[in-house]
Amino acid sequence: MADQIIPPDAIDDSDQDAYDDTPTFIDMSSAVEVAVPDGDAPMDDDNDEVDAGNDRDDMGDDHQQEHLPDQSKATFPSHSDAVYAIATHYDPTSHTLTIASGGGDDRAYLHYVTSQATGSSDSTTQVTKTVPLSHPHTDSISCVSLNLDMKPQAHLVAVGSYDGAIVVYDCSAADTAGTLVKTL
Repeated sequence: MADQIIPPDAIDDSDQDAYDDTPTFIDMSSAVEVAVPDGDAPMDDDNDEVDAGNDRDDMGDDHQQEHLPDQSKATFPSHSDAVYAIATHYDPTSHTLTIASGGGDDRAYLHYVTSQATGSSDSTTQVTKTVPLSHPHTDSISCVSLNLDMKPQAHLVAVGSYDGAIVVYDCSAADTAGTLVKTL
């Protein structure tokens, strides 16, 4: 069947006047508040394991989680709460990895990991150092950033927090917490 072209004068526009483009609003005297009873029941805790009948208390000692060995190369137990932000920089000339971290304990830290050769030609040891940054934040650290590639300029570390402070440190001296440059 071929497409038919309908001329514009053949379209019936008689009921087009029935539609009005003027918006209609409900006035406040027409509004009705409907109360929905919730039965004052506590909300479901959405624990799928309990709903499926797999309550941890019923599992017994046979289902204990397997202990996995720690295979990390370095551990920094500096934060007392969750860590929310990290930034890293590796300097190949000094073999130093610099890590800035911040977390829910309202603290920011600089961590240094330096590889040092030992007596034998193939072995190295890693020396770690943690230095707290000096500004006393009043809320969680949300971001950290390092600007250590810019030579001969200052090595900068910026720390942002949910308390609204942005703090910039100059960490030009190796293995130090840096000097507070600016609090924004």
